[in-house]
Amino acid sequence: MNDYQLMESIMHGNYETSQLIELLKKFQKNQPSPETMHSFLQAIQDSAEYTIQTKNFDKPIVDLAGTGGDEKNMINLSTLSALTCAATGLVNVAKYGNRSATSLCGSMDILEKIGLNIDLNKKQIKQQLKNMHFAPLFARSVYPGGKFVGPARSAVQGATIFNILFPLARPIQGDLKFVFGLAKKNLFTQIENIYQKQKNIRCILVHGLDDTDEISVTGQGKTQYSLIENGKITKGILDCQKIFNIKPVDLSLLQISDKNESLKLFLDTLNPKIKNKKVSAIRNAIIANAAIALFIALDKNNLNLHDAAKYIPIIKSALASGKILPNPFTQLFTKKKPVIIAEIKPKSPSEGILYKKSLPNLAKIYEANGADAISVLTEPKRFGGSMELLKKIRKTTSLPILRKDFITSKIQITEAAQAQANAILLIVSILTPTKLKQFIQYANDLNLVPLVEIFDQNELKIALEAGSQFIGVNARNLKTLEMNQKKALQTLKLIPKHIKTLLFSGIKTNQDLKNALAAGAQGVLIGTSLLKAKNPGDKLKEIICN
Repeated sequence: MNDYQLMESIMHGNYETSQLIELLKKFQKNQPSPETMHSFLQAIQDSAEYTIQTKNFDKPIVDLAGTGGDEKNMINLSTLSALTCAATGLVNVAKYGNRSATSLCGSMDILEKIGLNIDLNKKQIKQQLKNMHFAPLFARSVYPGGKFVGPARSAVQGATIFNILFPLARPIQGDLKFVFGLAKKNLFTQIENIYQKQKNIRCILVHGLDDTDEISVTGQGKTQYSLIENGKITKGILDCQKIFNIKPVDLSLLQISDKNESLKLFLDTLNPKIKNKKVSAIRNAIIANAAIALFIALDKNNLNLHDAAKYIPIIKSALASGKILPNPFTQLFTKKKPVIIAEIKPKSPSEGILYKKSLPNLAKIYEANGADAISVLTEPKRFGGSMELLKKIRKTTSLPILRKDFITSKIQITEAAQAQANAILLIVSILTPTKLKQFIQYANDLNLVPLVEIFDQNELKIALEAGSQFIGVNARNLKTLEMNQKKALQTLKLIPKHIKTLLFSGIKTNQDLKNALAAGAQGVLIGTSLLKAKNPGDKLKEIICN
């Protein structure tokens, strides 16, 4: 069989693992020819489940990736830089990647850990790129045949040809723009030969002279590069100190010891309140890598890398904003399952005292039994809640938190953001239309999801006119405290399909959940029935079960 057929056989699971192991070892010793690599790459791309067309977007699509295999155990700079590029709003970033194969933490590992849904379909990817300028393209979803390669890659020590092939096989059609890091210098010629003949490509291959697959700010702070555009290759050495005024630091400041440290350092770096030597070094590395990525995406036909420095101010602004990470509450609505929000409140006006045990511990119980998010009542007089309760619960769970209260001032919204809530409740019946619109905008500015509560069709109209994108229909009339499940289900059916919707109140059984979903809700908020249950965890599982 020819090279194309060989890779086609591998991607369809028709090639023995033992044979593939020998093939990978063979190519570790002797690089395959450019023709063989091109045929392999074409076979992989032809097996894609979907492709994304760049012409369908008003901003260029760019990516940052690397071969991995440099054995430096560095924090995932390409993913940090990709998120930062997206946060500038100048480009769309389709972050193609996989779980870890040769590094401590792969791009999809870390994105999943910070709350993003990595298993998106084509429609969801297009929507996220347009709304958030960022979407993960999980290699295993794009190329299911990749699962047949995993065992052989694990059995072979070090990087293999798939460290090159899979990152290069991004499912993007049209204008290709990307930064690609090489762990080894000898890979330049191999990849240059693959892309030199393509006319719809503008990319830069980089190799840190301290043997890293990133634009280097360590060691001497110098990076070998090849910029490929319109069939031409421009080569040189990029000096971070000269171009970006970034002084080189010791490599150890960018290194991690395990996945837990990787996650903590990742989050610390994107939190502008945290400042230390290690975080500062990583942010400088992000600035260098993101600036080059924006230069590749936006400066067509420009070969002068010094011009990338003009993007430093907007990158620094993005890093200082604290808004780089997509809000995990929004991600709940991209998953292929109902959104289950479990509520914590000490008491209610209609039921009195509801739960006498540890409320922070209850959050752990909810998380262990299938909740996707936690709603925390912070209103003190009628519900016995407080901001202190929310802060305690924030320390006990990694789930997104909704602050539920009678919010009538911006101060309350600010409090929610400061306490690290992810969403707030805005109730139409207690706000003027003008206030509602202002509060929605203010919440968005603080990277909080404004979940707007309505009771009937009239309030739905007000919510939509105010720009609500997340709406919860309450089956309970707040004025009379009476329940009207039938009316709530009817109201759900009137909400436009592009709006994210939830049903509040009255969810006691799995059938109640099914009724809500059938009426168009994407999830439910469950409170009293859990808090009154002898075992809230078991009750939650009972309601969720199919």
